[in-house]
Amino acid sequence: MPFRNNLIVDNHIEIIQLMTDFLELENYIVYSAQNAEEAETLLRQMTIDCIILDVMLPGIDGFTLCKKIRKESEVPILFLSANHQTDTDKIRGLMLGADDYIVKTASPSEIVARVKAVETKTRGQ
Repeated sequence: MPFRNNLIVDNHIEIIQLMTDFLELENYIVYSAQNAEEAETLLRQMTIDCIILDVMLPGIDGFTLCKKIRKESEVPILFLSANHQTDTDKIRGLMLGADDYIVKTASPSEIVARVKAVETKTRGQ
């Protein structure tokens, strides 16, 4: 079953819009939140098939939100972060249960490809 509903959680509206445009070109439905609280509300109200999650959010950070989500769901999570100076954050994100960790310098096309790769992997299970 394809990932129909994707949730982008990022406090930068430009990134949300760019990723929405690219995902919608591939026929995905995209919801967005600019902080963890908005994301948690959407997750309670909607069926979300994949989450693209920024690490550095206002208030509750992406790592904490990932941890909370993992207590209740196995929905695929792809971290998208500008913080890439060391591998520490990447390792932490993956250890918390993320399915991928993408650096924001990646092109939107690469990010869509990674969503598709996680979708394919998830369908194969």
